[in-house]
Amino acid sequence: MLSADDALALVNALIRDLGGASGWVAANAVHQGLHPAPGAGDTFLIEIRDAQGRTAGWVSIAAGDAALAAESAAANLQDLLAESAEMWGEPVPRCDLHGQHPMTAEVVDGTAMWRCGGVSVRPVVPID
Repeated sequence: MLSADDALALVNALIRDLGGASGWVAANAVHQGLHPAPGAGDTFLIEIRDAQGRTAGWVSIAAGDAALAAESAAANLQDLLAESAEMWGEPVPRCDLHGQHPMTAEVVDGTAMWRCGGVSVRPVVPID
């Protein structure tokens, strides 16, 4: 089970890995209680701030285990980045195999992976 500090570290690692929105940082973790999905554990809502310290959005994390937390954080941050002014219209993360579309975060054999068409491309950034 992830702590609030672990959740912040995970989202900050993902922000660094995905690039794009410079100056973004995971600023606060708010405990939201038990996630409704079986085995998902607690849920944290993470506030993302831009370089000027303004709230850019929120990322939800199902913190049951590290792989599920990484998958849910990656998918939610991916959506937030794709809708941001900085990354509008850009695939995030850009597919390492094809370069023209985004990859999808999925848990495969207990590891959160960025995938393209059912092929595991690379791991989603693990917790530091």
